[in-house]
Amino acid sequence: MRQLKKPILIFMCIGLVGLACFIYFVIRTHQQATDAGKWVRHTHQVIDNIHLATLAIAENESTVSQYLASGPGTTASSIACSYPADVAKAVSKLIQLTSDNPRQQALIRQFSHAVRQQVATNCLRAKAITIPPALHQQDLRYIDTIRQTAHAMLQEESQLLATRTRDSSIAALRSLIISLLGGAFSTCFFLAGAYRINRHMHEKEKAEKNMRENEARYRQLIEDTNAVLYTTNRGGYFTYVSKQVGLLTGYPEGALVGAHYSILLGEETHQQLREFYETHLGNNGPIPTREFEIITRSGDRKWVEQEVVVLRKDGLVKGYQCMVKDITERKKMSAELENTRLRLQAIMDYSPSLIWVKDLLGRYLLVNRQVEEVFNLPADYITGQTDQQLQLPHITPACAAEDAAVLSTGAIRSGVMTVPGRDQQDHYYHITRFPLRDEQQQLFGLCAIGIDITDRARKEMELIQARKDAENAKKIQEMFLANMSHEIRTPMNGILGMTNLLLTTPLPPQQQEFIEAISTSANSLLVIINEILDLSCIRSGKLKLENSDFDLMTLLEVLLYPLRHKAVQKGLFFQVAVESDVPTLLVGDHVRLGQILVNLVGNAIKFTHQGGIHVIVSLLTTAEETVRLQFEIKDTGIGIPEEHHNMIFDSFSQSNLENTRQYDGAGLGLAISKELVTLQQGSIRVISAAGEGATFVVELPYLRSSVSRQEKQTASPSATAQRHILKGKTILLVEDNKINQQVAFHTLLRAGAQVDIVPNGAAAISFILKRHYDCVIMDLQMPEMDGYQAVTILRKQAINIPVIAMTAAATTREKIKCLAAGMNDYISKPFVPEDLYHKILDCTGSSSFIHHIPHTRNTNTCYDPVDFEHIYKVVENDIPYVLEILEEFNEQLPETIAALEEGAIQQDWDSIYHLTHRMKSSMAVVRIPPALPLIDSIEMDTSARQRLDTAATRVFELIQTLKDAALLISMEIDKIQAAIQSEETTIDQATGNRK
Repeated sequence: MRQLKKPILIFMCIGLVGLACFIYFVIRTHQQATDAGKWVRHTHQVIDNIHLATLAIAENESTVSQYLASGPGTTASSIACSYPADVAKAVSKLIQLTSDNPRQQALIRQFSHAVRQQVATNCLRAKAITIPPALHQQDLRYIDTIRQTAHAMLQEESQLLATRTRDSSIAALRSLIISLLGGAFSTCFFLAGAYRINRHMHEKEKAEKNMRENEARYRQLIEDTNAVLYTTNRGGYFTYVSKQVGLLTGYPEGALVGAHYSILLGEETHQQLREFYETHLGNNGPIPTREFEIITRSGDRKWVEQEVVVLRKDGLVKGYQCMVKDITERKKMSAELENTRLRLQAIMDYSPSLIWVKDLLGRYLLVNRQVEEVFNLPADYITGQTDQQLQLPHITPACAAEDAAVLSTGAIRSGVMTVPGRDQQDHYYHITRFPLRDEQQQLFGLCAIGIDITDRARKEMELIQARKDAENAKKIQEMFLANMSHEIRTPMNGILGMTNLLLTTPLPPQQQEFIEAISTSANSLLVIINEILDLSCIRSGKLKLENSDFDLMTLLEVLLYPLRHKAVQKGLFFQVAVESDVPTLLVGDHVRLGQILVNLVGNAIKFTHQGGIHVIVSLLTTAEETVRLQFEIKDTGIGIPEEHHNMIFDSFSQSNLENTRQYDGAGLGLAISKELVTLQQGSIRVISAAGEGATFVVELPYLRSSVSRQEKQTASPSATAQRHILKGKTILLVEDNKINQQVAFHTLLRAGAQVDIVPNGAAAISFILKRHYDCVIMDLQMPEMDGYQAVTILRKQAINIPVIAMTAAATTREKIKCLAAGMNDYISKPFVPEDLYHKILDCTGSSSFIHHIPHTRNTNTCYDPVDFEHIYKVVENDIPYVLEILEEFNEQLPETIAALEEGAIQQDWDSIYHLTHRMKSSMAVVRIPPALPLIDSIEMDTSARQRLDTAATRVFELIQTLKDAALLISMEIDKIQAAIQSEETTIDQATGNRK
């Protein structure tokens, strides 16, 4: 309706304004026409009065002339001398009518004067007896003047009449035109108004129709979308309810329309809602959403959320439109969530761990009681604040940094946090931080769980200290073993060396027997020493297995022949049986196999007094490249009680103390055998009972050999060749022990070498400066100047003569120390002559097997930190390629070591992880066995952020291992370069000889 009134009012206003203007113009035009008519009538009156005055003068003139003609008399004189009343009246009227016309006033005054002059003249004529002619002429002039004046006046008025008549006509015409235009305008205006009103009414009807249709569609949409919608009037009575209202409340639609909304509310809720809506209506602002409880027809209670829109008309509230949402389930879920939160909070509070939750801005959202205690702040104060706002210098900076890393990377992080406790001692917590993500995997916060590891950390510190103490004890043990080895091996070297030399000379039978007894006892003692050192290497994980081709039959013949002789001497039978399907050419550690068999067969002979020993070799499983063999050693000896089967494999143990007193031995043979079998991925077990003999069963895997027996025999140098293997070599022997001097001197002399002997390092330097030597064999512990000092001086003077250390300290640490001092190689005492020959040839570059550089070692030494055999195997003995690989590895190693040191100091575990991960690829070729388990553990722990408290210790252990390896690699590089150079020299000499 408002939309209709507005254009009508505007239209009416425009019409009224137009009508007023039209009336104004009509009135004005009418007034102009009236004025014009009035002036026309006025002019006619003036003309009529002029005519009346003229006529009155003429009549008066005629009357005067008649009276004068009758003669002078009183009557004629009074008539002639009096001013004509009609003329005076006409003149007076003219003066009144022409008061606004100065010209006419002047003419009237002239006319009136001329009339008076004529009357005066007539009066003179009437009194005179005779009328003079002059007077008659004067009278004529006056009459003439009157006539001319009257004519001028008539002419003036005629002009005015014409003008005023024209103006009157124009005004009449204008009034007619305005009337016509006003009528036309009014007609058009009212027609346009009628059209506009008609059109507006049509549009209104169309809009109302569309509104009704839209309302119908809207209501249908509401019904289809299951929306709960209703409207009420201002008093709160329902005017419309959707179908869903009935479903929500249980009332049919018809029952609610016209009812008051309080039918669905409790008294308290009704009062609260009424106050709520009255308050917001008074504010004239939007009404907020309200949640409240309704009562259905069945008496059930439901929670709803209501949005209200106020319906207004002309600024007045006419009613309300309400959208209602059933939130009963949501309320139940909220209540359940709240209960769950309370239960979770209770669980968290009673958990011994630190637990906190943060949002993306680093604000604490949830903390448990343990966090309150550690932070020494209440939960209400902590929640909602960041670490920077809490300002706990001993706690929050570390928390903030680690938490920020989790939020920025989205990765799980673990680490140890140190917190000062109330007991003035540091407490340690292992904190695991992990990101929190929603269903779309969007990060919305983090959770941290910290476990109190104070006791464990303190124990680990104690363990670390204990480990350091153990390492110190281990070093002391190694020093003890080295000293023991040196102190025992030095005289043993002399005993065995002199015994071997004596056995090569002609002796009487009795002396021969005595010497052989000495040799046997010395060898037995050497076996015990080697067993102790072997067990030490095995237990420390530093024993290295060697895979090489060997002939099983030949090995058994060599190993078992002296044992067979020993058994026969004891009156026992000794039988060896190798099944026909057992392959004889194998690849494996034949030295360790021999050590196992000698231990087991030796024990069988030792504990058997009647009967004999059976050695049976059989094939268990076979494949294309691998076989698994079984070695059975059966005896008919004293047997082993079943309850002692496990004990016999322990160190320094025998089946009972009586056996220890009755039979010789340290009780290490079986322990070493079991360790060696386990090291080779094999197994060992015993089948025995007291007094029934014993059967030891050993299973070992081997590879099939690709070398034929003929090739193997061809490759073995003859004994004759070995007698002259050092022919032409000049060797300086530096040894202070006289017996050892003789042993080494005669051993080298038999190989064809020329030998000089000096007792200490100072004398050695003097001899080297005076004479050329191909090689120096140098003891380490000597008076005046030891071997280390002597080699250091030689290298400082750029004297690169090959130096082979010869010492009784048979440990890897001693070997590394020798190489670090500048020595080329190392051999322990007592030595095997062939090993000494081979090392001399290697150092001097004269080995005939340069393309197959072997790495032999004594049976009682531990493995080297670098697995050179693996490198040669990988590159198929391509010596130049081996040299290239080792040089490149050694060039990169210092940089890697420096990076590891910096990472460990800075605790940059990401860098440590990437470094160790890259090192694994290099280790696939240049294997450093002691470093591999360290690299694996460091890589795993830095990746998972676990055991970081010991990571730095392991990194520095890895660094020391790499430094030791770098030294050995440098020695190997020098050895290969010297060998290649020697071979090139030999080829050049041969070429020169052919030329």
